[in-house]
Amino acid sequence: MNIVLKQALAVHEIPAYKIAEKVGRSPGWLSMVIRGMAEPSELEKQVIADSLERRVGELFPANSEVL
Repeated sequence: MNIVLKQALAVHEIPAYKIAEKVGRSPGWLSMVIRGMAEPSELEKQVIADSLERRVGELFPANSEVL
C-alpha cells in the first residue's frame, strides 16, 4: 500500500477523483495504485505528483515496501 500517496490525496484540496480525471483514469484505478494493485506509468506518476504539488520520488519512492 502506498501510504504516502494515500495521505497526500487525503489532505489535498483537490478530490482524488479529480486527480484520476487529470491522469485520464478512473477513481477505481487510482485506488488500485494506492493499494499496490496497479502501477502507473512514469507520465501518470508525474501528472499525479504535479496535481498534488509534490515530487514523484516523494509519492513513489523507488525502493518502497508494499505493506
